[in-house]
Amino acid sequence: MSDFHDVLRAAKGTFFSETQKYHSDCQTEVLIDNDECFRAIAEWEKCTGELLVERPDFAPYRFVRFCILSSAEEKSVFFWNDSDETPDEITEKIKAGFRVGLEYSE
Repeated sequence: MSDFHDVLRAAKGTFFSETQKYHSDCQTEVLIDNDECFRAIAEWEKCTGELLVERPDFAPYRFVRFCILSSAEEKSVFFWNDSDETPDEITEKIKAGFRVGLEYSE
């Protein structure tokens, strides 16, 4: 099982690398960035996503939730909660979410 801080570092690093990679297609805002929580918003043309990394008191995820909702329709475009994934697996899921957000907005 991965340590929270390893997951936090991996998720933040992936978020920032993906926003640099897709900077012309995606606007971002970091709402919280500290040792206990990372919360950021990513906006594409037709959808908005929230990446949340924290130690929740009560939630259906272990540390990470990544949700992307359509701004054109009332539907979820991408939704993922971690359960027991490694930092590498979490990185891949965040990258997949960014690809889905971009593809949905094309």
